[in-house]
This record gives sequence, C-alpha cells and structure tokens, in this order.
Amino acid sequence: MDTVEEKLNMTFQEVGNRFGFENVTATFAAFTDVKVKWIRTMKSIEMHVTDYLADAPEGVLRGIAECIFGKIKGNDTEYSDEVVEWLTSDKVLAENQDTYISRNRMIDTDEGKYKNLEESIDRLKENGFLKEDPSKIKIFWSTDPDWNQSGASSNLMKTVIINKRFDTKEIEDSILDLVVLKYVCYALSNFKDSKDERAEKLEETINGYPGFDSVIDRIEKMGLDF
Repeated sequence: MDTVEEKLNMTFQEVGNRFGFENVTATFAAFTDVKVKWIRTMKSIEMHVTDYLADAPEGVLRGIAECIFGKIKGNDTEYSDEVVEWLTSDKVLAENQDTYISRNRMIDTDEGKYKNLEESIDRLKENGFLKEDPSKIKIFWSTDPDWNQSGASSNLMKTVIINKRFDTKEIEDSILDLVVLKYVCYALSNFKDSKDERAEKLEETINGYPGFDSVIDRIEKMGLDF
C-alpha cells in the first residue's frame, strides 16, 4: 500500500507531467501556513506541500496540484469547489488549528496584562459590529511588541494575532476594538473572495465605527500600519 507521501508524489507527478514538467517530486513540509513552495529548473520542479494536507483526499490533492501548476504556467486558475469545501471544513480546522498556533512564532499564548481580547470580541458583538459567529476564532497577543503591524489573521485557521503594544492602560477600548474588528472580520471572510472583495466588505463593516478617523489617526501615531 502506498504511503501518504507516495500518494502525494504520484498525484503531483501526474498533474505536473500534463503541464509539461518532466521531473516532478513532491514532499510534505511542516510550514506554519497552508501553502505550497517550489524550486523550478527548466522542466524539473521540486514541490514542498504543507503537511496540513496529509489527510486530504486524492481529489483535493489533485485539485490543488492543478491550480498550482496552472498558476506556474501563467493561467488564471482557482481552487475547485471540492478543494475549497475540504480546506474550509470544520474537520480540517479542528485537526490543524492547534498545530498552526503552536508553530506560529508570532503568537503569545499568555493573557494580556491590561486588556482582554475576548472581552473586546464580546463588546463588538454586543454593539452589533460582528455579524458572523466568532466562536471558532482564537485570538492572541503578538510576541513582538516592535512589530509594525497592528495585527494579522488566518482565514483558514481562524486565528487572530493583535499587536502587544495595544495591551496598555493608555489605550482606550475603542481603539483596541477597531483593530480586533478588522482582523476578526478577515478571519471570518469568505475564503473564495478576492483580496479586493474582502477589503470592500471590511470597509462596509468598519465605516460606521464611532470615531473611525480619529482611531486610525491614533494607531498611525503609534507607528503602526492599520
């Protein structure tokens, strides 16, 4: 019986050959994010595939391979419905979210000293800013206070990281809540949406936030990108 990695290699070889690559190898790698990296030399290519896909059905692996090889060839390819349905399933999230968190060096699993991120989410829910259920979201402070981003999020792993510089007595809850709102909305966004579509929907959500312009100005004065 073929091993999981042998099935991965065979699937990517078959698809790669159809796209004109004569020598194709594919192995799993313990990446933090869900991604595929490759090294290409003429008609040879070495693929490194996130090990979050180790339990993926053959159809999903094939769909991912077809999309990746298509993009390498310059085609405007997208993931199939089968791939999207599997990647965004509750099963994949449950099996991989904790692994993602343990691998992410930006995540500080300790609680905040002055601010509580879960309370921030509760305030946003109570005030009607969060329309979708955030129960799958896991939210953390960052490990690096010198990070120049206000936060980050993973749509597939439903994980949000907020810059630790907001964990101070001086920061009003309204400022923290807007930052949390932005990244929670990204984490809850539709995986199939383009970057522009996500930005447009986010703008619709945060435009009505009280004192939006002054909050953004305060964040920028902290030297952070919103």
